[in-house]
Amino acid sequence: MRKSQKIAVVGGTVATLVAGGVAFAAWTSTGTGTGTATAGSAVALTVAGNDVSGLYPTVSVPATVKVTNPNPYAVTLASLTFTGATADSAHSGCNASSVTVGSLSNLADVVAANGGSVTKSVTVSMSNAANDACQGASFTLAYTAAGASS
Repeated sequence: MRKSQKIAVVGGTVATLVAGGVAFAAWTSTGTGTGTATAGSAVALTVAGNDVSGLYPTVSVPATVKVTNPNPYAVTLASLTFTGATADSAHSGCNASSVTVGSLSNLADVVAANGGSVTKSVTVSMSNAANDACQGASFTLAYTAAGASS
């Protein structure tokens, strides 16, 4: 091999090693970081019964109760309870406990997020214990609903 060829081979080898060394000498870096996540708060379910009429002692009338979920997640309805009746102020002598709502069952409904709702059928009754002061009264029927995220 001639001297010029040897120089070319040695020069090429040196150039390759230098380039490899430069590539190998490149800096590396890593990083870490943090972020935050804030949990929201549950909003109460809303419960609304429809208006019914024709309530007399020993008479039952069909009604509905609508549960609405304002939360951004679905809720499985666990309970829907009638908590009592109140007569309007003009009928304060009325025995409002004579007004009841029948059992609320089959409650495993999933109430969709963001305003989803479910409507349950109920029966509103007035017992024979209603006194004369209940004639013409309007009753506020109170309900409580509970559920869990699903």
